[in-house]
Amino acid sequence: MYCVRRFVFDSEYVYGWARASRINNAVLRLPAHSPVLDQLIAIFGVKSPIPPWLSPQDESILLARKLAGETFELADLPWGSTGPLALTYLVTEAGLAHHALPPTVFYPVPYDRGPLLLKRGVNLAAMMTPKTLGVHLW
Repeated sequence: MYCVRRFVFDSEYVYGWARASRINNAVLRLPAHSPVLDQLIAIFGVKSPIPPWLSPQDESILLARKLAGETFELADLPWGSTGPLALTYLVTEAGLAHHALPPTVFYPVPYDRGPLLLKRGVNLAAMMTPKTLGVHLW
């Protein structure tokens, strides 16, 4: 995260939409008593996890592996399984999605345009708004 301005928040909940369907966890603040935080941490203690936020296809593949007696680790799950996919699902289930900040705050450069960040001479300031606090470097 490249910080454009100092992060100052009154809310105990700080996270933002990276796009219309995904909350990213590059910037994350949750209260210590948050069930979402407890659930995010709990993922790391499960052997051969099949979290409910995976796609039906990924869930089927992992379930078949598990039924065949295989074990797998979090690292074997699809990208984002312990980050954006988990956070989006858990925050939505908990009714806390309304706390998510718009993409312009932390993600003014969408993931698919991330390579622009490596190009010499690109005017990053032109991609930001007055509400931009940081730029995720993907």
